[in-house]
Amino acid sequence: MDFDNTISVGNVSIELRNEFAPAIWREMEKEYTSGKFSVEESNVRQYALIPFGQSQIQSFVLANCYLKDGFSEFVETCYTLGATPVIVSSGLDFYIVPLIEREGLKNLQIISAKGSFHKSGIEVNYFGPNGKQISKGFKESYLRDFKAAGHTVIYFGDNESDFVAASEADFVFACDSLVQYCKLNSIPHKEFRDYFEAQEILVEKFDSFN
Repeated sequence: MDFDNTISVGNVSIELRNEFAPAIWREMEKEYTSGKFSVEESNVRQYALIPFGQSQIQSFVLANCYLKDGFSEFVETCYTLGATPVIVSSGLDFYIVPLIEREGLKNLQIISAKGSFHKSGIEVNYFGPNGKQISKGFKESYLRDFKAAGHTVIYFGDNESDFVAASEADFVFACDSLVQYCKLNSIPHKEFRDYFEAQEILVEKFDSFN
């Protein structure tokens, strides 16, 4: 499951950069959306611009950011059905973890970029399933690892950073631009708006995934 704008209401990463990064981050973002840099490379560049401490950033996140309705209930339904929900996000651990833990979901597995705070900025690192550092293809590397282990992968995502993973998943829950991508590429999917809706769809279709 992707995190920003898939689990969260809006894109927490962009909210953080709007609040704490100098304006040049927007030019760097354009370079990412043009394809010059991967999302992983772009996050490394942009978060290096932010010279604020972890406590200040996490206080902002907890005061201003929220998860989509029904997420906690959805996770519990997954466990009841025997499915294992896993967040695999190119976002950062220091904002994903506190938002998830606020919902009481401390046992939910989170795989994301690792952020280290320094006076000059935030150092961002990505590590693949083999423990080696990677600079692109983070989400799909874990999807392929799960599939290689024999798991059926139901993918949740929202935008272009999810396109490759969605193409390789067994089924997709999509929102925003990923919906159109799935339609254009005949990828089996369902559109969802919140996790109460996703829960109903999952329960209805779950037997067909096994």
